[in-house]
Amino acid sequence: MSRTDCLPSLHVLRLPGATGPILSCRGVVTEGTVGRMASELERLATLEHLTLTVDFSGCHFGDVDGMLGVLELLQRLGEERHRLVVVSGTDRMARLLKVAGIDQLLPLFATTEEAASMLQLGVPPPATTETWAEARDRTVEYWREIGGMVDYAPPQEIMRELTLSTALCERAEALSRRHSGSASLPCVFCPLFEALGEGPEAVGCRCLQDPLLGSVRVGDRTAARALAARAVWLIEEMPLPEETPQIAPARC
Repeated sequence: MSRTDCLPSLHVLRLPGATGPILSCRGVVTEGTVGRMASELERLATLEHLTLTVDFSGCHFGDVDGMLGVLELLQRLGEERHRLVVVSGTDRMARLLKVAGIDQLLPLFATTEEAASMLQLGVPPPATTETWAEARDRTVEYWREIGGMVDYAPPQEIMRELTLSTALCERAEALSRRHSGSASLPCVFCPLFEALGEGPEAVGCRCLQDPLLGSVRVGDRTAARALAARAVWLIEEMPLPEETPQIAPARC
Protein backbone atom coordinates (compact mmCIF):
# COMPACT_ATOMS: atom_id res chain seq x y z
CA MET A 1 0.00 0.00 0.00
CA SER A 2 1.38 3.43 -0.93
CA ARG A 3 1.65 6.27 1.53
CA THR A 4 -1.01 8.26 -0.35
CA ASP A 5 -3.51 5.42 0.17
CA CYS A 6 -3.31 6.10 3.92
CA LEU A 7 -3.89 9.86 3.70
CA PRO A 8 -7.29 11.14 4.86
CA SER A 9 -9.73 12.05 2.10
CA LEU A 10 -12.68 14.39 1.80
CA HIS A 11 -15.32 13.81 -0.87
CA VAL A 12 -17.19 16.93 -1.98
CA LEU A 13 -20.34 16.57 -4.09
CA ARG A 14 -22.40 19.39 -5.57
CA LEU A 15 -26.05 18.38 -5.74
CA PRO A 16 -29.04 20.31 -7.09
CA GLY A 17 -31.65 21.61 -4.68
CA ALA A 18 -35.10 23.18 -4.96
CA THR A 19 -34.00 26.54 -3.50
CA GLY A 20 -30.30 26.28 -4.29
CA PRO A 21 -27.42 23.81 -4.46
CA ILE A 22 -26.37 21.40 -1.74
CA LEU A 23 -22.66 20.90 -1.09
CA SER A 24 -22.33 17.46 0.48
CA CYS A 25 -19.03 16.70 2.24
CA ARG A 26 -18.01 13.22 3.39
CA GLY A 27 -14.77 12.21 5.04
CA VAL A 28 -12.00 13.82 7.03
CA VAL A 29 -11.54 17.60 7.19
CA THR A 30 -7.86 18.44 7.63
CA GLU A 31 -5.49 21.24 6.72
CA GLY A 32 -4.82 19.36 3.49
CA THR A 33 -8.44 18.68 2.51
CA VAL A 34 -10.32 21.78 3.66
CA GLY A 35 -9.15 23.87 0.69
CA ARG A 36 -11.14 21.96 -1.93
CA MET A 37 -14.35 22.23 0.07
CA ALA A 38 -13.75 25.90 0.79
CA SER A 39 -13.13 26.85 -2.85
CA GLU A 40 -16.29 25.08 -4.03
CA LEU A 41 -18.37 26.62 -1.25
CA GLU A 42 -17.07 30.13 -1.92
CA ARG A 43 -17.74 29.75 -5.65
CA LEU A 44 -21.33 28.66 -5.02
CA ALA A 45 -21.86 31.44 -2.48
CA THR A 46 -21.38 34.06 -5.22
CA LEU A 47 -24.32 32.77 -7.29
CA GLU A 48 -27.03 34.47 -5.20
CA HIS A 49 -29.35 31.49 -4.87
CA LEU A 50 -32.25 31.69 -2.45
CA THR A 51 -30.18 29.40 -0.24
CA LEU A 52 -26.98 27.37 -0.26
CA THR A 53 -26.84 24.27 1.93
CA VAL A 54 -23.57 22.74 3.10
CA ASP A 55 -23.83 19.28 4.62
CA PHE A 56 -21.13 18.41 7.16
CA SER A 57 -23.07 15.54 8.77
CA GLY A 58 -20.78 12.94 7.17
CA CYS A 59 -17.55 14.66 8.21
CA HIS A 60 -15.21 14.72 11.16
CA PHE A 61 -12.16 16.85 11.85
CA GLY A 62 -8.78 15.22 11.40
CA ASP A 63 -6.70 18.05 12.84
CA VAL A 64 -7.04 21.45 14.46
CA ASP A 65 -6.15 23.35 11.27
CA GLY A 66 -8.98 21.67 9.38
CA MET A 67 -11.43 22.59 12.13
CA LEU A 68 -10.24 26.19 12.25
CA GLY A 69 -10.45 26.44 8.45
CA VAL A 70 -14.12 25.39 8.47
CA LEU A 71 -15.04 27.63 11.40
CA GLU A 72 -13.32 30.69 9.90
CA LEU A 73 -14.99 30.09 6.52
CA LEU A 74 -18.47 29.71 8.01
CA GLN A 75 -18.01 32.75 10.23
CA ARG A 76 -16.91 34.88 7.27
CA LEU A 77 -19.74 33.74 5.01
CA GLY A 78 -22.22 34.35 7.81
CA GLU A 79 -20.90 37.83 8.45
CA GLU A 80 -21.08 38.56 4.71
CA ARG A 81 -24.81 37.74 4.83
CA HIS A 82 -24.70 34.89 2.35
CA ARG A 83 -27.88 32.78 2.38
CA LEU A 84 -26.10 29.78 3.82
CA VAL A 85 -27.50 26.98 5.99
CA VAL A 86 -25.51 24.18 7.59
CA VAL A 87 -26.41 20.53 8.13
CA SER A 88 -24.34 19.50 11.11
CA GLY A 89 -25.77 16.12 12.10
CA THR A 90 -26.34 15.36 15.78
CA ASP A 91 -22.92 14.22 16.98
CA ARG A 92 -19.58 15.86 17.65
CA MET A 93 -19.66 18.07 14.55
CA ALA A 94 -22.93 19.65 15.71
CA ARG A 95 -21.56 20.27 19.21
CA LEU A 96 -18.35 21.85 17.90
CA LEU A 97 -20.20 24.20 15.55
CA LYS A 98 -22.51 25.32 18.35
CA VAL A 99 -19.63 25.84 20.79
CA ALA A 100 -17.94 28.01 18.14
CA GLY A 101 -21.11 30.12 17.86
CA ILE A 102 -21.89 29.20 14.25
CA ASP A 103 -25.55 28.73 15.19
CA GLN A 104 -25.65 32.45 16.07
CA LEU A 105 -24.64 33.36 12.51
CA LEU A 106 -26.16 30.59 10.37
CA PRO A 107 -29.11 28.18 10.70
CA LEU A 108 -28.02 24.69 11.78
CA PHE A 109 -30.05 21.58 10.97
CA ALA A 110 -29.61 17.94 11.93
CA THR A 111 -30.44 16.51 8.48
CA THR A 112 -30.78 17.67 4.87
CA GLU A 113 -34.47 16.66 4.99
CA GLU A 114 -35.06 18.93 7.99
CA ALA A 115 -33.24 21.78 6.25
CA ALA A 116 -35.20 21.32 3.00
CA SER A 117 -38.54 21.31 4.84
CA MET A 118 -37.75 24.55 6.64
CA LEU A 119 -36.25 26.27 3.60
CA GLN A 120 -39.29 25.58 1.45
CA LEU A 121 -41.68 27.23 3.89
CA GLY A 122 -43.11 30.22 2.05
CA VAL A 123 -41.58 29.10 -1.25
CA PRO A 124 -44.09 28.13 -3.98
CA PRO A 125 -43.95 24.34 -4.42
CA PRO A 126 -42.51 23.05 -7.70
CA ALA A 127 -44.93 22.04 -10.41
CA THR A 128 -45.95 18.46 -9.80
CA THR A 129 -44.73 15.78 -12.19
CA GLU A 130 -47.04 12.82 -11.99
CA THR A 131 -45.12 10.64 -14.46
CA TRP A 132 -41.55 10.14 -15.62
CA ALA A 133 -42.62 11.19 -19.12
CA GLU A 134 -43.80 14.56 -17.80
CA ALA A 135 -40.61 14.98 -15.80
CA ARG A 136 -38.55 14.21 -18.91
CA ASP A 137 -40.47 16.74 -21.02
CA ARG A 138 -39.92 19.49 -18.45
CA THR A 139 -36.23 18.62 -18.11
CA VAL A 140 -35.76 18.68 -21.89
CA GLU A 141 -37.27 22.16 -21.95
CA TYR A 142 -34.94 23.20 -19.13
CA TRP A 143 -31.85 22.08 -21.07
CA ARG A 144 -33.10 23.82 -24.21
CA GLU A 145 -33.34 27.01 -22.19
CA ILE A 146 -29.77 26.46 -20.96
CA GLY A 147 -28.67 26.11 -24.60
CA GLY A 148 -30.38 29.40 -25.42
CA MET A 149 -28.73 31.17 -22.47
CA VAL A 150 -25.28 30.27 -23.80
CA ASP A 151 -25.54 33.02 -26.43
CA TYR A 152 -26.08 35.89 -24.01
CA ALA A 153 -25.81 34.97 -20.32
CA PRO A 154 -22.62 35.30 -18.23
CA PRO A 155 -21.09 32.10 -16.79
CA GLN A 156 -22.32 32.92 -13.27
CA GLU A 157 -25.94 33.10 -14.41
CA ILE A 158 -25.66 29.82 -16.34
CA MET A 159 -24.11 28.11 -13.33
CA ARG A 160 -26.88 29.43 -11.08
CA GLU A 161 -29.46 27.79 -13.34
CA LEU A 162 -27.49 24.56 -13.61
CA THR A 163 -27.33 24.11 -9.83
CA LEU A 164 -31.12 24.10 -9.39
CA SER A 165 -33.25 20.97 -9.35
CA THR A 166 -34.84 19.76 -12.58
CA ALA A 167 -38.18 17.96 -12.84
CA LEU A 168 -36.28 14.66 -12.98
CA CYS A 169 -34.48 15.61 -9.75
CA GLU A 170 -37.79 16.40 -8.06
CA ARG A 171 -39.34 13.08 -9.05
CA ALA A 172 -36.24 11.14 -7.94
CA GLU A 173 -36.29 13.04 -4.64
CA ALA A 174 -39.94 12.10 -4.11
CA LEU A 175 -39.15 8.42 -4.72
CA SER A 176 -36.19 8.63 -2.37
CA ARG A 177 -38.45 9.92 0.41
CA ARG A 178 -40.78 6.96 -0.11
CA HIS A 179 -37.83 4.65 0.50
CA SER A 180 -37.13 6.20 3.88
CA GLY A 181 -34.94 3.29 4.93
CA SER A 182 -32.56 3.81 1.99
CA ALA A 183 -29.25 5.62 2.52
CA SER A 184 -28.81 6.13 -1.23
CA LEU A 185 -28.64 9.50 -2.93
CA PRO A 186 -31.84 10.54 -4.73
CA CYS A 187 -29.84 10.35 -7.98
CA VAL A 188 -29.97 6.54 -7.93
CA PHE A 189 -33.74 6.71 -8.52
CA CYS A 190 -33.33 8.88 -11.65
CA PRO A 191 -33.21 7.36 -15.16
CA LEU A 192 -30.77 10.07 -16.26
CA PHE A 193 -28.27 8.91 -13.63
CA GLU A 194 -28.42 5.43 -15.18
CA ALA A 195 -28.12 6.84 -18.70
CA LEU A 196 -24.98 8.73 -17.65
CA GLY A 197 -23.31 5.53 -16.46
CA GLU A 198 -24.07 5.64 -12.71
CA GLY A 199 -20.50 6.66 -11.85
CA PRO A 200 -19.37 9.37 -9.41
CA GLU A 201 -19.32 11.93 -12.23
CA ALA A 202 -23.02 11.25 -12.89
CA VAL A 203 -24.06 12.34 -9.37
CA GLY A 204 -25.83 15.67 -9.69
CA CYS A 205 -25.31 15.44 -13.49
CA ARG A 206 -21.81 16.84 -13.03
CA CYS A 207 -20.63 15.17 -16.25
CA LEU A 208 -23.21 17.25 -18.15
CA GLN A 209 -22.79 20.48 -16.19
CA ASP A 210 -19.04 20.85 -15.76
CA PRO A 211 -17.95 20.50 -19.41
CA LEU A 212 -20.60 23.04 -20.44
CA LEU A 213 -19.50 25.48 -17.75
CA GLY A 214 -15.87 25.00 -18.75
CA SER A 215 -16.71 25.86 -22.37
CA VAL A 216 -18.60 28.99 -21.33
CA ARG A 217 -15.77 30.17 -19.07
CA VAL A 218 -13.26 30.06 -21.93
CA GLY A 219 -15.71 31.68 -24.35
CA ASP A 220 -16.30 28.60 -26.51
CA ARG A 221 -20.05 29.08 -26.94
CA THR A 222 -20.19 26.77 -29.93
CA ALA A 223 -18.99 23.87 -27.79
CA ALA A 224 -21.36 24.90 -24.99
CA ARG A 225 -24.36 24.87 -27.33
CA ALA A 226 -23.32 21.43 -28.61
CA LEU A 227 -23.08 20.11 -25.05
CA ALA A 228 -26.55 21.44 -24.19
CA ALA A 229 -27.93 19.85 -27.37
CA ARG A 230 -26.28 16.55 -26.42
CA ALA A 231 -27.99 16.71 -23.01
CA VAL A 232 -31.35 17.26 -24.73
CA TRP A 233 -30.75 14.30 -27.06
CA LEU A 234 -29.64 12.04 -24.21
CA ILE A 235 -32.70 12.85 -22.08
CA GLU A 236 -35.09 12.44 -25.01
CA GLU A 237 -33.62 9.03 -25.94
CA MET A 238 -33.12 7.51 -22.47
CA PRO A 239 -35.51 4.73 -21.41
CA LEU A 240 -37.93 5.55 -18.61
CA PRO A 241 -38.74 3.38 -15.60
CA GLU A 242 -42.13 1.80 -15.29
CA GLU A 243 -44.54 3.98 -13.39
CA THR A 244 -45.32 2.89 -9.86
CA PRO A 245 -49.04 2.12 -9.64
CA GLN A 246 -50.92 4.53 -7.42
CA ILE A 247 -52.75 2.82 -4.55
CA ALA A 248 -56.34 3.97 -4.34
CA PRO A 249 -57.60 4.87 -0.85
CA ALA A 250 -59.72 2.22 0.78
CA ARG A 251 -63.45 2.81 0.86
CA CYS A 252 -65.30 2.59 4.13
